[in-house]
Amino acid sequence: MNPATDRHEPQSTAQGADYGDSSNALFSMYLSRAEKFDKEQSESWKGNADGILVFVRPPPALLLHARVPVDDSLRRTAHPQTGLFSATVAAFVIEGYKNLKPDSGNTTVFVLAQISQQLAGISNGTHVSAVDQAAVLTGLPFSPSSSAFWVNALWFASLVTSLTCALLATLLHQWARRYLHRTQRRYSPHARARIRAFFAEGADKFCLSTVVEFLPALLHLSVFLFFAGLVIFLIDINRSIGFGILTLVAICGLSYTIFTVIPILFHDSPFQTPLTTAAWYFHHVSLRACLIAAKHLLAGFSEAVGFATWRTQEDIKILSDKSKRYLKRGIGQTLEDTARGRPWGMDARALAWTLDTLDEDHELEQFMAGIPEFYQSKALTTAKAILGSLSGPNGYKTMLPWKILEVVEYANDDNHHPLDVRQRRTSACLTALYFLPGAVHDILSAFRHASS
Repeated sequence: MNPATDRHEPQSTAQGADYGDSSNALFSMYLSRAEKFDKEQSESWKGNADGILVFVRPPPALLLHARVPVDDSLRRTAHPQTGLFSATVAAFVIEGYKNLKPDSGNTTVFVLAQISQQLAGISNGTHVSAVDQAAVLTGLPFSPSSSAFWVNALWFASLVTSLTCALLATLLHQWARRYLHRTQRRYSPHARARIRAFFAEGADKFCLSTVVEFLPALLHLSVFLFFAGLVIFLIDINRSIGFGILTLVAICGLSYTIFTVIPILFHDSPFQTPLTTAAWYFHHVSLRACLIAAKHLLAGFSEAVGFATWRTQEDIKILSDKSKRYLKRGIGQTLEDTARGRPWGMDARALAWTLDTLDEDHELEQFMAGIPEFYQSKALTTAKAILGSLSGPNGYKTMLPWKILEVVEYANDDNHHPLDVRQRRTSACLTALYFLPGAVHDILSAFRHASS
């Protein structure tokens, strides 16, 4: 028993013993949302760590071959792809480090050559001097080639980087477990809320999420270090093969670069790499610095050039303020702001896609029942325009008014449901039809045209 811990324990127990305080209602709401958020965030952290561990952990077969004890759980959970990268790097390192030291086979060749010379000298009546023997046996001082040096430097750096990723991924598992353990202790709601806020603010203050995003970037760096060493290794052996692999590595690097920067140019891009956030900040910091410098340069010529320069300065100021806002909001919030600022046509396409995916009667009824409230929405000023676009041709399989008529017809012909259910669905569909702009007119016009 720890006396220091025992001295603080009664205070913690007394602090968490009051479960009937009037503040518990609001703190319970906070804790319910925080618990869900923390669980999702911890699962995301563990998912990133698991991906890294699978990529860099040595396979059990390699550990058994190296006579390393393997846990039974590792045997059960591992699969053939486990540790693919670590095994690959280890195999190449074992082959490459031999070029950093003298080859014992060369010494054997020297000895055999000396014996051959001595035998030839005996048969010819000549004598090999002791100096020549020492020169043959000792040979020249060994110095590895520059290609061997760089190959091993890059491969060992790749191996160390990948093992560092594995170490940090293991620590990340422990950090996530510790965070959940600390924030979900059995205290009263107000005490739990304070403890959770304390550790949540600590995670934000020490940029734990940034560290999690940094781990995949470190692993990707390890892969490219290995690629660089592989190219040098192959060029030294066969230039044609080496340059062919260099071309493939260049294509891979170019693709990685495109995937990194494309979210900066196209905010709806699904592609992203761990370096995208860093590239985002670098781009906007550099852009804003250039815009500020251009603004000061043009300010000196404003009197000579006149109105055109003033307009240019205003444009530069707008771009600079926009870039500053992007930096303040961050890449995540900026992408969401861009999505929220899109025109209402995107909402219409989303609802049309939803309508085309509904195939159950109760789902269609729920969709129709929501149309009147959607029409009367105060937060969505374009609700009428969205519903109007659903009434006409929209590029989807079924226009909404005719979909409503299909539901009404099926409800009246269906004898498998009670009468009250059929009446409720018919009422919901007819009410929805009433709130669709121009839907009744279009249906009547179609019937009139068909009858004529």
